[in-house]
Amino acid sequence: MQGKPVQGSIGPVRNGGVMVAGTGNKPDLTGLKVLLVDDHRDSADSMAWLLQSFGCEAQARFDGTSALACVEALEPDVVFLDIRLPDMPGTEVCRRMRSLAALDATTLVALTGATDDRTLVSVEEAGFDRTLTKPVELDDILEVLCGAAATKGQRNRR
Repeated sequence: MQGKPVQGSIGPVRNGGVMVAGTGNKPDLTGLKVLLVDDHRDSADSMAWLLQSFGCEAQARFDGTSALACVEALEPDVVFLDIRLPDMPGTEVCRRMRSLAALDATTLVALTGATDDRTLVSVEEAGFDRTLTKPVELDDILEVLCGAAATKGQRNRR
């Protein structure tokens, strides 16, 4: 069962019905810093709002240049990055983010509508930790965020 589509910064987000914002059945992701990079402004802003409802400190940027300009100060735990941006490829944005020491522990997630081998290889070579194919399932987003929150919690206890 696919559930109803929910607009997100990563295209339509399909909610399988496991956890829904506004219910008592949502994870606590308080303090998790998330950067959403997508050129579809309304979708990016909507997804940021949705993630804020889970407790995330979520910000949206709409191109690679503005994402790179804010990322060191933000030090996000997770970056959801569309690979097709208006000013530069998301794979290049990923490579530049990977070169920053402040982002060593950041989970970088590629967002793509393409599933051809060439695209997937370029995404892997760029240094992404994971790839999500559009339309992305809300459960997949939450899986990434919950994993990052658990990792952050372990680092903070050391």
